[in-house]
Amino acid sequence: MTPDVSLGNWMFQRAKRSPKRRAITFEGTTITYGEFQDRVDRTATVLRDGGVRTGDRVGYLGVNHPAFLETMFATARLGAIFVPLNFRLTGPELAFIIEDAGCHTLVADSAHTAVLDSVRNDLSVRRWLGVEAAPDGWDDQLALRDAAEPVTDTEAVD
Repeated sequence: MTPDVSLGNWMFQRAKRSPKRRAITFEGTTITYGEFQDRVDRTATVLRDGGVRTGDRVGYLGVNHPAFLETMFATARLGAIFVPLNFRLTGPELAFIIEDAGCHTLVADSAHTAVLDSVRNDLSVRRWLGVEAAPDGWDDQLALRDAAEPVTDTEAVD
């Protein structure tokens, strides 16, 4: 049997080996690999409960924030595809990329939800998740993450 070397399993294995070791420090707060993996698994539940399945695309628009990594690894845990978006682009440029990629779900930080709202009617995105403060029409990813049960397995991908 071929070992699972997917991105979704990579961080999971790292967290199993050293759950108490420092993984990320952001704005003065440090989280361990174990805590980070818990966040990833809960974010995966949020994405899955919102309809993300193997092969679906999850876009992310924002600057440095742990939610970027949490969303990337959570997407991989589901066998979905992470689509990082350039925060310097205009609304129409982002709309082209998002539609071309076929994003099912978009995640954006509070500084970038407005640019996406400006082209929202041009997009076929099914779910909108805000990272820090979720404006009208956006679900609060962090609040949903904190309330979710963690997934327990990684979706195998070829």
